[in-house]
Amino acid sequence: MAKKKAVKKAASAKSASNGDVLRQPAEVMFAEEIDALVKAEKHDVPSGWQMSPRSVLTYICGGKCGKLDITPKYIGHEHLVEIAISTLVTDRSLFLIGEPGTAKSWLSEHLTAAFNGNSTRVVLGTAGTTEEQSDIRGTTRC
Repeated sequence: MAKKKAVKKAASAKSASNGDVLRQPAEVMFAEEIDALVKAEKHDVPSGWQMSPRSVLTYICGGKCGKLDITPKYIGHEHLVEIAISTLVTDRSLFLIGEPGTAKSWLSEHLTAAFNGNSTRVVLGTAGTTEEQSDIRGTTRC
């Protein structure tokens, strides 16, 4: 129940100065897919997660859940997503570094929406902040 309230609160958050929401959070936009994966779960779910790492991979990279097509959220190297999920499942921090426009924020949001159900908990840096300059180095969490 608390997760649903958090999702509703996040969905109703006003992002633009004119009061319009720029874009719904991932867990709202893809609620049907997330709900289907959670309900169809057949694998072990880590503590604090809402679905297994395999289901998170399906949510991110696309696939099938029963008759429902899961749309790919990330078009790239699936192995990179597997490494990110493996890092998170072992309760370690995930720090994504790369050039602007390479889907780091997008991937972080969707990973968090899949395993946690609330993508507003993502910690994001800014363009031009290097790993050495960051005060949150080593503690960034998806």
